[in-house]
Amino acid sequence: MRTVRNWFTAGAAPALALLVCCEAALHAQIDRSTVATARMKTALVTKDFITVQRANEQTETQAAAKGGVGPDGNFIDLKDALPVADLPRVALASLQDVSNLSLKLYRDGNPASGIYYYVPSRYFLAWDPDVGYLLTIDYKAEQASGKNVVIDARLTPGELQADLQLLRQLLEVYLSAQPSLPHPLAQISLLPLPAQYAAGFDWSALGVPAADLAITGVDPASRQIGITLTSDVATKEILVKKLGDILGLSGWVTLQPAQAAVGPLGVMAQLQLASKVYANTRWLRDAGAVTRFRNRHPFPVELRYLAYLYSDAGKL
Repeated sequence: MRTVRNWFTAGAAPALALLVCCEAALHAQIDRSTVATARMKTALVTKDFITVQRANEQTETQAAAKGGVGPDGNFIDLKDALPVADLPRVALASLQDVSNLSLKLYRDGNPASGIYYYVPSRYFLAWDPDVGYLLTIDYKAEQASGKNVVIDARLTPGELQADLQLLRQLLEVYLSAQPSLPHPLAQISLLPLPAQYAAGFDWSALGVPAADLAITGVDPASRQIGITLTSDVATKEILVKKLGDILGLSGWVTLQPAQAAVGPLGVMAQLQLASKVYANTRWLRDAGAVTRFRNRHPFPVELRYLAYLYSDAGKL
C-alpha cells in the first residue's frame, strides 16, 4: 500500500499520514516567496475577471440570440437520468458525485430555444499547476482600523467544460426518454444562470465581519469568482491556520437570479488546502492498451474508487 506524488497508482495511505503530508506540502505552496512566482500568482488570481453585472449581460445577450427569454423557474433534475445507485460495484450515491456542476438545469421560458441554465454545486480554491493555489496575501500601509492585510482568492466550480459535456449527455438521455421533444437534441445550449452573487461566509467567530469580505468579479469563461478579504495580521494568521485544518473554511455563495421566477440559490464554498475535491478529477484515457493517470498536485492522492460511464448503442 503506497501513495506517490507523480504517477497515480491504486495505493492507499493512513488518513493521518495523508493529511499531514497534504498540509505540509500545501503550506509550502502559500509560503513560496520568489518574486516571479508571487507576481504570476497575483496576475492569475484576477485574470479575465469582469463584473458580475457584465457577465450576466453577456449571458442574456447569448440567450436572446437563440430566442431565449430567461429561466422560467422550472428545472430538470438529471440525478436520476441514470440509476447508478442500482448498478453493481459502483460506489456512488448519485450522479452528482461525478459532477461539480449541479444536476438541476433551469429551463428557458421559451422551450423551443433549447436553452438550459446551469449553476455550480460547490466552489473551492482554484489551483494552477505552476504556482499552486490561487490565493494571495498582501500587506498595505498601516491603517487606522489596523486592517492592513488583503487576502484575495479565486474560487472555482471545477473543470467547467468537462462537466458541461457530461450535463449535455445526461440531458440528451433525459430528453430522449420523454414522449415528445420540445426542440432537436442538436439545439441544446447550456448557459450560466444570470444572477447576482453575494458572499455568505459567517466567520464572525474568527473576527471577520461580513462587511470585510466581498465578491469582486467573475471569469465568464471558467465561471470562477474572486473574493477579497481585509483583516489585521492576527486574524490573517488564524485564517491561514484554518485553511490547513481538516475542515478548512466554509461558507455559502448566494446566487440571486435576475428573474423573479427563480428564488435565491445557495452554493457551498469550501476554502481548504489539500481538499478532497481535487481527487474528484476526471482523467481521460490515453490512446493504446495501457492507461496512465497523472496526479497533477504536489500531495498524494488516495484511490477509493473509479467511476466510469460508457456508451451503449449511442447512449450513456
